[in-house]
Order: sequence, then structure tokens, then C-alpha cells
Amino acid sequence: MTSINFRFLINQITSQTIVKKEGRVPIVLKCYESGSSLKWFILSPMFKSSYPYVVSPSERMKRELEFFLNDWETFRVPRVIDFDLKKKCMKREYLDARPLERPEDFELVGVALNEIHSKGYLMGDTKPQNYLVKGDTIYVIDAEQAIKCNSPRLMAWDLVVLFFFASYLFINSYERFKEAIEHFKQGYPRINDVAHYVFDYHNLGLLSIIPAPFLMYLRRSLLNS
Repeated sequence: MTSINFRFLINQITSQTIVKKEGRVPIVLKCYESGSSLKWFILSPMFKSSYPYVVSPSERMKRELEFFLNDWETFRVPRVIDFDLKKKCMKREYLDARPLERPEDFELVGVALNEIHSKGYLMGDTKPQNYLVKGDTIYVIDAEQAIKCNSPRLMAWDLVVLFFFASYLFINSYERFKEAIEHFKQGYPRINDVAHYVFDYHNLGLLSIIPAPFLMYLRRSLLNS
């Protein structure tokens, strides 16, 4: 019997982006009325007390455009080539870069998030798949849930989401997870101001499914900083 790769299948169903060529140049086409709307339709009610997620394709596109068209200093975003508000699609540059997958990459994430939070923005969705790395440069390639807000509690939610996904990225290596957290802290100097909000009751739903040893390390590392 042929086995089914459910992770691949889910990614295909919920994917909003395709890589295509215009002439000989690869570009990324992202359409916000694709399967990802279903993803946010499911997730938004689950985490409504944690973050103001939106389902609307128009609003998600608006949020991402505003973020991408901002001036960022410590990280880069894809160049927007064109967009169609009526069709709710965006064309952006294709990036020849690798996924975020090494513990040391998390220092770059920390630096990026520090600037994002310093400028009064939140991401909402900070999973590693939303970044690419090329040399010493990190790219934020997904910001459709980004908003302007200065709430330390919501800044902490950005960290909770990142740490949750990091725990499963490094599920087979507790030591590499610890390295990733320490690298992140080096890049994110405001950790002492935000750390206690990470364990706020609003975040318990996601914290509760981080593997116990990883969660215990997080508590020790963040609260004893």
C-alpha cells in the first residue's frame, strides 16, 4: 500500500504560493484566497485570546503589504513586484536562500524580531518556515498576520510561537534546541522585559504542547536571564 505523506498533503492544501517564471526570471505568486484561508479559519478561534489573527484574505494581504513596504535595517523582505487588490494576489521576488534550520540561525531571528518589536510591530506567525537565510542575512518572507502594536504580552506571543515550532524542529536533539534558545537570546536584547509574559495564561494552549523537557528548559532559561 502506498503511504501518504500527510505533512506534504497539508502543505499543498494550505499553500498560498507558487514559483513561476516570467521570461527566464523566477518569481513567487501568492494568492490570499487559497487554502490558507481555511488554515486561519481554524486557528483564529483557537487562539483568539492570544493574538488578533484575521481570516479575511484582503486584510491578510493588507497586513503583509504594509510590512513588506516598510524600511527594515537588520533583515530583509522580498521585493514586491506587483499586486492586485481585486484578485488578492501579490508577485514578489524569488529568493535563492536556504530554510532556517540551524541553532545559530535563531540569533538572526532574535535580531530581526528585536527590530520588529522596537518599531511597534508584531508578527503573530513566527514559525521557522517564514524565514530564509542567505549568508549572514535573514529574510522574513511571510507577514500576513503582522500588526502595529506595542503590547509586551503580544510580543511574548511571537516568542511562544517561535519556541513552539523550534521545539519540534529540534525534537530529536534537546541540545540543539537549547543552543537555538541561547542564540535567540543573544539577538533579542529585550528578553528580560518580555520573558515573564511568555508564561502568561493566554499562552497556555500552545505552551502545553511543547514537549515537557523543552518547556522546563525554556522556563529556566528565560526566567533566570
